[in-house]
Amino acid sequence: TLDKALQSFHHAGYDSHKSLWMLNAVPQLRQFIFAVKDESRKKIVLEVINEFESRVLPLLHLLEKGLIHGDVNEHNILVEKTDGKWNVKTIIDFGDSHLGYCLFELAITMTYMIVHSKDVNAGGYILAGYSRVRKVPKTEFNLLKICVLARLCQSLVLGAYSSLQNPDNSYVLKTSINGWTMLEAMWKEPDSELLQRWKTISENME
Repeated sequence: TLDKALQSFHHAGYDSHKSLWMLNAVPQLRQFIFAVKDESRKKIVLEVINEFESRVLPLLHLLEKGLIHGDVNEHNILVEKTDGKWNVKTIIDFGDSHLGYCLFELAITMTYMIVHSKDVNAGGYILAGYSRVRKVPKTEFNLLKICVLARLCQSLVLGAYSSLQNPDNSYVLKTSINGWTMLEAMWKEPDSELLQRWKTISENME
């Protein structure tokens, strides 16, 4: 619903806007990976970058484009309790909004909800809600896992780098509390198994 609402908005400033937090900027993480001290974690990040480059970037021309929020996480979602149920009231903080891809918006949202809940299955529930508004094409669905991993690597690597620059800022390391564990777990699981689990959860919510 958010992305559909944004489709009618345009500002010239978005036409040339670039940011390290755009998902298609994932290859640039290589220049910041020195901030990750654990060699096994660094290896996973590099493997994710390589896979993102080989599988996602060549298919960008096939993905639906549009203006996206770019940072839907638990801090940017306001909820309201009505009749004993929590409902999303609004989304705030459009500081990372940019011209991107619908797939990336979904993957970013799934990433943060997975990390926040410490449950990989949370991705399936996000997919269920998203699919009620926009059906995910097969090409995009097949790229979901690597896009989620790529965003998680972005958050972890840039968070580690920012912490080196400003050690007193604990917020930049928030993702790392659960993030590395979730990254390692998802990276080990075959794409077909994880995607099928998300799909099953989503279909059962219909």
